Amino acid sequence: RGSGRSQQLENPSGYTVENMVEDVETVRQALNLGKISLLGHSYGGALAQAYALKYQRNLSHLILASTWSSTKALNEIFVRMKQKMSPELRERIDKMEAEGLFGHGKAYEKNRYTNEYMITAWGEGYFPYIYQNHPDPNYDPIDQGKTSWDLYREMWGSHGEFVIDGNLKSVEYTDRLKTITVPT
Repeated sequence: RGSGRSQQLENPSGYTVENMVEDVETVRQALNLGKISLLGHSYGGALAQAYALKYQRNLSHLILASTWSSTKALNEIFVRMKQKMSPELRERIDKMEAEGLFGHGKAYEKNRYTNEYMITAWGEGYFPYIYQNHPDPNYDPIDQGKTSWDLYREMWGSHGEFVIDGNLKSVEYTDRLKTITVPT
């Protein structure tokens, strides 16, 4: 649903973790697969956890990479991440977020983060923290401009990279993970 060459929904509100869990199960059934090994990375890991919590009987293995099980906890990490930034960087990010992240620039830019925000938030703020000052030399934050922004805002939220307030706020699985018994 809305990934790769899939047709996108007219209304992005249909993109929920719960709906995408059903998409995974529909594909598994359509391909007449028995138990599957499911790999989830980043958001895909949150989706894989939700799938395992609902359809564990259809899994042989669950593989999770660079993901999260609690949006509340992840938002707390984002707060700490911003606190560790230099005051100048944090001020620049806060100022851009306060001014609004969308509607700036040329017509084709109005629906997405500005290049300045992508470079500042991802290139200078987010990824140096994650990679512990060993960033991927091939990473270009401007390349994120190709994102489906309506979908991104629906899922992540509209208030920047350091708070998830879109429909991914439903990801709260930590207390239930102990019920997953397949090899993980």
